[in-house]
Parts: sequence; C-alpha cells; structure tokens
Amino acid sequence: MLAAISTLVLYLFWAAPSSIPAFLLARFLPGSRPWFRYVATVVVFTLFVTPSLGSATIALVSIPFAFILLATVISFHLSGLIWTLQEWPLWHAVAFPATLLVALVIFRRLRPNYSLKRTAADGLR
Repeated sequence: MLAAISTLVLYLFWAAPSSIPAFLLARFLPGSRPWFRYVATVVVFTLFVTPSLGSATIALVSIPFAFILLATVISFHLSGLIWTLQEWPLWHAVAFPATLLVALVIFRRLRPNYSLKRTAADGLR
C-alpha cells in the first residue's frame, strides 16, 4: 500500500511540470476561437501528462509520457517511442483515455482571455 502511494506521489511530482505547456497554451491562445483553444489544451495535456512505464534499473516506474517524448527528441531515435508504445499497449490503451477524461474535467471551464474584463453592459445588470 505504501509503495502504491509513494508511486502516485512521485508521478504527481513529475506530472506537474509536464502539464505546464498545456496551461501556457490555454493562457496564450486567443479566446476568439474557444473550441480550438479547448481542444488544443486537452490534446497537449493528454499527450504530455499520460502516465507511462519507464525502466529504472530493475524496477518499472510510472513517468509522464512527456519524458519519453523528450528522450526521443533529444536522442533523435524514434525507436524509443515506438518501443514504449509496443511494449505497454494495454497500459496505454487505458492510460491515454483516463488522462483525456481528467483533461476534459480540468479544462471544461476554459474561458476566453477577455471574459474577466468589465464592460459597460456589465454595469447595467
């Protein structure tokens, strides 16, 4: 039980920095097309934060998928990414949809950038 809790805490510790690009995207994409902004942030969050399995010496640890993507980009070897997806197909078949649902809940109230600005019409209500 303690191992499961520590694995979850460690994953959340590493998932927080992996979610930063999605929140930055939500902040800087224009609010004029809210559906595009919503879909883009959900896709980026799902792709970067989805838990994946990585090897750490003799054990498997849960790491965000962004680390595997980053290692693939840095090493210029697509084989690492392909190996990961082939090695853990059942894991990713569950992990990606579960993370997508979490992203949908987190970003469901995503507002346009101008939604908090007061206008003359607000004073008439």
